[in-house]
Amino acid sequence: MRTFLSALLTLIAMAAIVVALPSMWVSQRIVDDDGFVSVVAPLAHDAEVQDYIADEITAQVSSRVSFPGASAVIAPVAENYTKSPQFPADFTDLVRQEHAWLFDPAPSGSADQTMQLDITAMVNRALEGANLPFTVSVDGPIQVEMTERGLEAGRYHLIGTQITTIGYVSVAVAVVAGLLALIIARRRGTVLIWLGIGALPAALACWLVALNATTIVDRQVSSSGSDNTVVRLTTDALADDLTQWSVIAAIAGAVVMVVGLIARVAFRGPARM
Repeated sequence: MRTFLSALLTLIAMAAIVVALPSMWVSQRIVDDDGFVSVVAPLAHDAEVQDYIADEITAQVSSRVSFPGASAVIAPVAENYTKSPQFPADFTDLVRQEHAWLFDPAPSGSADQTMQLDITAMVNRALEGANLPFTVSVDGPIQVEMTERGLEAGRYHLIGTQITTIGYVSVAVAVVAGLLALIIARRRGTVLIWLGIGALPAALACWLVALNATTIVDRQVSSSGSDNTVVRLTTDALADDLTQWSVIAAIAGAVVMVVGLIARVAFRGPARM
């Protein structure tokens, strides 16, 4: 009976591990605001992102002045700003806006509204101290509309909440089932080996998702031009982070397997699991 219960609990723990790893990554790196920012905010140092924001600032300011050739004057100012020490903090605020738009509950009547990012602070920061031959008056917020399908307000609020719940429940099940299996088992080393093996398909699943991240995102978000560059870079950053999680999980699983093998050798006896 002990052998059967231990084997059953071990299988439950292994299944829970396979579910827990990708679910917790989504919860901690996409659904969680700080986790998402920690992965995406470093893109402020990417030249393509800097060029994209500089182009947006140039276009928005040029459209608000009647000075001939304004874009040629604004462009170097905007480029200097995106390469300045002030830009990363402002870009982080922009990333938080993006996350809130997708994962916070959609305001009443805005569920089908595409993403709008407020770059007023960026524009004002770029113009501070700039010796321009004209005066720019910013009336109200300067918003950049992201026209891609799949970026509607609150689109991922419900699914994000559900995945977070699944992640925490699966972790709890894995921990409880694994501990009970170890307590009940006659050969705890064998249980450890199988728990370590359980981490390997979880790591493999995460690695495969990271490898095909672009295809997965393309099915959810349709984009083109400069906006597509930003989406691609964000996807690449998230995929790299998921790959790191998969490698760590695989190493952890291998370590647990080795510990189990050592335990089996050290405590080898006639009793079965």
